[in-house]
Amino acid sequence: MSRAPNAASSGLLAAVAVAIAACAASSPSPSVPGEAGTSPDGSTPVPGPTGSVPPGPVAGSAGCAKPSAAPGGQGRTLTVGGGSRSYSLFVPDDYAPTKAYSLVFAFHGDGGTGAALQRSMKLDAVSAGGALVVYPDGVGKTWNLDTAPEQNPDVALFDGLVAELEASYCVDTKRVFATGYSRGGYFANQLGCWRGAALRAIASSGSGGPFGKQYDATGHLVCPQRGVPTIIFHGTNDSPSEGQKSLDHWAWANECPDKNKQTDTAPSPCKSVSGCAASKPVVWCLIPGMGHQIWSESDAATWAFFAKL
Repeated sequence: MSRAPNAASSGLLAAVAVAIAACAASSPSPSVPGEAGTSPDGSTPVPGPTGSVPPGPVAGSAGCAKPSAAPGGQGRTLTVGGGSRSYSLFVPDDYAPTKAYSLVFAFHGDGGTGAALQRSMKLDAVSAGGALVVYPDGVGKTWNLDTAPEQNPDVALFDGLVAELEASYCVDTKRVFATGYSRGGYFANQLGCWRGAALRAIASSGSGGPFGKQYDATGHLVCPQRGVPTIIFHGTNDSPSEGQKSLDHWAWANECPDKNKQTDTAPSPCKSVSGCAASKPVVWCLIPGMGHQIWSESDAATWAFFAKL
C-alpha cells in the first residue's frame, strides 16, 4: 500500500520539475540524421530530406556532385595541347552520380581507332556496370612512345581525359586503370612507368615495354615510382621476347624476388609471380599457339584483375 507524499517531498518534486522544464526550454534538441538542423558542434547546417547536398562516396571525384551526366558515345572530343583529340566513352546504362565508378583507359593498336577497339573488346560488358571505359584515338592512329612525358602529346591527352572525366562523372580517383593491345599495350606500359602514381594497375596484350633513356646501374628502367600491379597477355607465336621484357621489368619493379617462381591462376594458362610486394601483383599469361591478336579470355581476365585491387 503506497503512502501519499508529505509536504517536504512534495516541495522537492516540484523543484525538480521546474529545473527539468527550464533545461528543456534552454537546450536545443540534437539534430537527427535525415532531418534539418545543425551539426553536433552547431557550426554547419545539415540539410533535411529536401536539402541541396546529395549523398555521395567519400572517395569520389568532383563529378559526384553533379546530379546527372551526359551519356557515352563515339566521336567525343577534348581540346588539349592546343588541338582537338577524339575518343569514345562507355557509360553504364544505370549510371548513378552517387556511386564512384572505376575509370578504364583502353588503347588501340597501330592503324586502329578507339571506336573499333570498343567494338572488338568486351570490357563494356564484362565490367558489369562498374566502370566508365574510355577509348582514345591516337594521332595518325598510333601512340607516341618515345617523347618524354613532359612534352608527350599522348600523355597530355591521358592527363586531360582524367581531369575531364573526373570533373564530369563520379569517378573513384583511386581506381584508374589502363590497358591496350599491340602499340596500345606498349603505351599502357609506358603510362605505368610515367604515370604510375595515377594508375592503380595496367594490362597489356601483344606488346612490350616499358622503355626509356634512363636506366640504373643494374640495367633497370628508372620510373618516377617503383611499380604498379600488372597483367600481361602474349602469344607464343608473337615475338614472346617482347612480352618477356614486360614481365622482367614489372617483376623487378613490383619487388618480386624471383620472376620465374610462379603459381597457376585463373584463367589457364596464366601464372601469378610469387612473393611480389603487397598490393602489387604480377600475372603472366603466355598463350600457346596464339599469334598477334587479342586473346578471347583477356578482357574478362583484365577486369577480374582490376576488380580485385
